[in-house]
Amino acid sequence: MKKITSLILTSLFSMAMNPAFAVDLSCHPLRDSRGHIKRSPWQVMKFKKAVACPATGKVQEGNKYTPCNGFVVDHITPLCLCGKDAPENMAWQSLAESKIKDKWERQACGGKGD
Repeated sequence: MKKITSLILTSLFSMAMNPAFAVDLSCHPLRDSRGHIKRSPWQVMKFKKAVACPATGKVQEGNKYTPCNGFVVDHITPLCLCGKDAPENMAWQSLAESKIKDKWERQACGGKGD
């Protein structure tokens, strides 16, 4: 677990220092009526149709739900830091990695986990 945590933190730091992943901290993402950042479920579906689940090796076919036990789709650059809600900004992430990154995102996004 320590090795995974170290790898994730190293990756996040490397991304933050890379100009290709530069984010505009003054951005203000669109929010819905409950205050959550707007996101499109269609973008996640497009990602799942293009990138196979690490657990099963299968991509989603049509609009049918395809489970990927132990993994979630996550935005590489968080939406709260003006990452795009698009398949090119998404990746499969294990549940353990997700918990670590979510904690980092809450800190980076001023306490909001969306």
